[in-house]
Amino acid sequence: MTGQLQNATIVVADTMANLSVRDIPKRVHEVLRKCAKKHHRSLNGEILEILTYHAELERRRQGLKRLIPQLRRMRERLARKYPNAPDSVQLIREDRDSR
Repeated sequence: MTGQLQNATIVVADTMANLSVRDIPKRVHEVLRKCAKKHHRSLNGEILEILTYHAELERRRQGLKRLIPQLRRMRERLARKYPNAPDSVQLIREDRDSR
């Protein structure tokens, strides 16, 4: 889907927000309308599903960004604690080669 979003309005209530999108390219609107029909949803339901899916992806991506430094620190601590630990990649390779 291509096209530029020219105007958007977000109104936030206590538990829900309303989003108004203007100037949606006709081609984008048609694709969304067909997807909604295919999934047995209203156009609003289809757009809400798309937004929810992408928001969840972004939430997970942000969680992973926070997790990666923690994993690196853990790996460094383990390397200091077990400096002579065998390399698992090498062990797996040797196991495969022995078959």
